[in-house]
Amino acid sequence: MHKEIAVWAGTTADTVARAIGQLTNVGIVKRRTRALHIMDRRHIEKLAQSGED
Repeated sequence: MHKEIAVWAGTTADTVARAIGQLTNVGIVKRRTRALHIMDRRHIEKLAQSGED
């Protein structure tokens, strides 16, 4: 999953893994097998608009 997201986002799989880990730690997303569930859509949208962590 990380490689696919990295290619789409133009970054590395390591960067994607770290970002997903951070989002998981604060409860914004949950990882399940080969799926990523967004738990807080508004927070994700704010992050996408601001470009911040």
